[in-house]
Amino acid sequence: MTSLSFDHITIRSGRLGGESELPSLLPMINVQTEKSGNLDDEDEIYSDVGKRPNIFPYRQQDLYDRGMEPQSFRTAVLENDCLRAVFLPELGGRLWSLFDKKANRELLYVNDVVRYCNLALRNAWFSGGVEWNVGMIGHSPFTCEPLFAARLQAADGTPVLRMYEYERLRGVTYQMDFSLPEHSPLLLCRMRIHNLQNQTIPMYWWSNIAVPETPDRRVIVPAESAYFSYCENVSKTALPLRQGRDVTYPVNTDCSRDFFYRIPDRQERKFIACLNKEGYGLVQTSTSRMKGRKLFVWGQSQGGQTWQNFLTDQAGNYVEIQAGLARTQYECLPMPPLCAWEWVEAYGPMQADPRKAHGGWEEARREVEERLDQMLPRLELEHYLETSKTDYALKRGETVAVGSGFGALEDRRRRMAGEMPLPEHLDFGSPGKPQEEWTELLKTGRMRRLNPREIPSSYLLDEAWLRLVQKANTEEADNWYGWYQEGMLYFGREDYARAEQCLLRSAELQPSCWSSYGLAACRYIAGDLEGGLRRLLEARRQNPESLSLNRDVFRFLQENGQYKDMVALYEALPESLQKDGKCKFYLASALAHQGELEKAEAILYENGCLVVPNIREGELSLTALWFYIEEQKCRKENRPFDETSAQPPAFLDFRMGYADN
Repeated sequence: MTSLSFDHITIRSGRLGGESELPSLLPMINVQTEKSGNLDDEDEIYSDVGKRPNIFPYRQQDLYDRGMEPQSFRTAVLENDCLRAVFLPELGGRLWSLFDKKANRELLYVNDVVRYCNLALRNAWFSGGVEWNVGMIGHSPFTCEPLFAARLQAADGTPVLRMYEYERLRGVTYQMDFSLPEHSPLLLCRMRIHNLQNQTIPMYWWSNIAVPETPDRRVIVPAESAYFSYCENVSKTALPLRQGRDVTYPVNTDCSRDFFYRIPDRQERKFIACLNKEGYGLVQTSTSRMKGRKLFVWGQSQGGQTWQNFLTDQAGNYVEIQAGLARTQYECLPMPPLCAWEWVEAYGPMQADPRKAHGGWEEARREVEERLDQMLPRLELEHYLETSKTDYALKRGETVAVGSGFGALEDRRRRMAGEMPLPEHLDFGSPGKPQEEWTELLKTGRMRRLNPREIPSSYLLDEAWLRLVQKANTEEADNWYGWYQEGMLYFGREDYARAEQCLLRSAELQPSCWSSYGLAACRYIAGDLEGGLRRLLEARRQNPESLSLNRDVFRFLQENGQYKDMVALYEALPESLQKDGKCKFYLASALAHQGELEKAEAILYENGCLVVPNIREGELSLTALWFYIEEQKCRKENRPFDETSAQPPAFLDFRMGYADN
């Protein structure tokens, strides 16, 4: 018998700390990078489709720290006689563990901690398990957010776990229905994204699967070549060898790499497997809509190992095998209006012939495909996609956990406007406190008159909300907060000129930290760093104890080379903010550039090492500062400085490297 139960698990975890009080307005690293390369015309990579400069209307989750303590997380557990699947509904629905009961072995990389680091769209991210990423390129805005969860049954009585949310940047609902049919060796994950808009939208989905990294593990896919990226270039490489190394074994890659496998369209069965020397490991397959497969490795360089250590405690190294709708993660796909995309993913153990799995590349691919066909024929999986639609996919379940109130808010707006509501089979409950001012707008036609010292509860993006706010501002032109939110709506739609006009009007009516910050972002995007800094300092004077705001002031000052002001800013910070690792880094950088090398170096080595909890994936600021200090020390002592031979301490070396290009 298959069971579905809800319980709790205790995991040592960092303190997430909520989200920033500021909207996410400034351009981010790695939201969608510029890519170029000499690709063939049949490659069909939708580069730049869906590109955005930030993740507005979401706010950053950047207030976490690295202090670890036991925390209780709710679990949803699906179990049959073959597998036990443990999900974390409070953390994006992460599949935390997939345990093979027959072999008594774990299939995934299970971290021993939840350690938040700056890798996701909203900053906070943690490694391990299977992560579901929707909407925009990068790790999901929900990766550290609770999802709705519901229980229901298939017609044959098999329990189904459903998790779902409303994604307000793209304006879609997405649902994930998980089932373990009796005696099934594979976890079935039925996915559905519904575009509720009357226009084509860019859409993204990748399932990121963490598996242990060991020297004997091989990643096997039905492909003869792959796209890979370094710096800003995309190239192709044949498989399995690249530069004399078999890159189907992740440990043979020195530097951090993405390998997007070029699976031919004629290849009907899409899959990816990671198998050890015994031929045992995890396999993932899907129905035909999910075309992409990928391998991500941190690489064996010191920087890659630094990141591996930064993300865990004692769990060891991992790699990610991934599956997505598109061929690569450089792109979103155009999703037609008012349609739903559906597919099924399947996860489970594979026992292949180890001689074949680790033999010739063609032989290994054929072996995995044949074993997979024995486990679950391709046409049977496609049939399941169709039958499950009428069986349970469009039926309402019993809600057992709640997510955000934005789905309920959007549904209420649509019904009041006579538009198509959100899917009836998904229960989004009622709007909550973060949606109160928008609920009030729907009810009264007026924006709330917010005290400027209060933090705005939330932000929206859709044009329908812009029209409602515009109408409210026409009727009550003296409401500073109405003009502020109108400015934010324009900003989110990348109409920065109109955004600035509205924010200036808001500031004239009532100066506030919020309008000043918005104006600073408008100036920054316009290339006016000096004007942006002036507005940002205004915002800080209005809200001097905001950690996120002070970090941004440091960022502006550093980009403008105002190192003396950076030192003065640090000295003026409340003691609690002076302890922040990022603020300490900015102080060390300022001191170094003022020639106070010993003081700067002392900060880097304080208590063994300077820890910056929110250092961004790909960010080399700490490493670059070490090199700068060492170079200046050599100049001061009239010694030559050889950058190629200089080796920073491991804890400061975040270089993931491109030496093998």
